[in-house]
Amino acid sequence: LRRMKGMGFIYALLSFITFPMFYIMSAVEYAESAASGYRYNGFEGIPEIYTPVTAVLYFALVICGAVLISVFINSFMHNRRAVDVFHALPVKRGQQLMANFAAVVTLLLGVQFFCYSVVAVVNSFIGFVSFGDIVMETLRVALLTVLIVVIAFFCSVCCNAGLDSAMFTGAFLIIVPAYSLLV
Repeated sequence: LRRMKGMGFIYALLSFITFPMFYIMSAVEYAESAASGYRYNGFEGIPEIYTPVTAVLYFALVICGAVLISVFINSFMHNRRAVDVFHALPVKRGQQLMANFAAVVTLLLGVQFFCYSVVAVVNSFIGFVSFGDIVMETLRVALLTVLIVVIAFFCSVCCNAGLDSAMFTGAFLIIVPAYSLLV
């Protein structure tokens, strides 16, 4: 549990640095340039809230964070002593797996909702993007995160080692884009 808190803190810190902090710096720069009559904002993406650096770093962090935290929390399944301890508890495997799933999803989505809330508050001062666009982007990224966690949990249950789980999760995440590029 202590390691999970540490991973959550690191994930939250990196998320804040890679997304809201870059947005705040760009928004301040945009507000200064708009005051002087220059109207280019430099934001990208569908709701135009991402800088070029954020578009790469934040989504790499979202994907890697979801995979690594999911595989890490299920690493007890690949340790003989941990499995014996958890089988001795009066909790079924399905209940324990769902509790782990809920913990991972709560951690990841809580951090993401916080980051998008900071962006929405900063955006309320500059008024560049509508609040509905930020909410839709938040829900889109939340859905992406939940789907990645589901795939990572599936691979963690089916594989015999943590590294195998991470590799198969990566393979499942790459199959659809690779197939669509080939077709």
